[in-house]
Amino acid sequence: MLWAFVLCFAPVNGQTTFKAMFYNVLNYPDQGPTDRIDNLGVILLDYQPDLFMACEINDAQGASNILDELQAVKAEFSAANFVTNTSDDMTGNQNDLQNMLYYDSSKFILEAQTEITTIFRDFNHYTLKLNTVNQDTDPIILNVIVCHLKSASGIDNQNFRL
Repeated sequence: MLWAFVLCFAPVNGQTTFKAMFYNVLNYPDQGPTDRIDNLGVILLDYQPDLFMACEINDAQGASNILDELQAVKAEFSAANFVTNTSDDMTGNQNDLQNMLYYDSSKFILEAQTEITTIFRDFNHYTLKLNTVNQDTDPIILNVIVCHLKSASGIDNQNFRL
């Protein structure tokens, strides 16, 4: 009985869990069909991620559309800044595929973001801080890198990915 009493008043550390999701939106919004954003909304509503990482976004409007879908699931969603892809495949064919990070701002604070260029596509590095009561004195930092390597078959493309 004493043991149960002690356990009831022992210090307990709270734990926070979060769900992360990565999704390839395949040349969104430039490539059809146009109802793909509605399908994404159904998936987001079902999974309800706290961190949503997406690749192959074509432009700022596409990034904004995805944020709208996330905010329909949970109003606290925010997005990193959309930055046009700065990498090029060196053939003059500018690659308009970009990555994005979306996050539940009640759980995370976006501290920084950096684009890392490659010969094909950017890698996007995001620094998040967990939104805790002692975030100023004992911050919990999460580094997230969102990338999508060039997808194509063949040994030459495999070597480029390496």
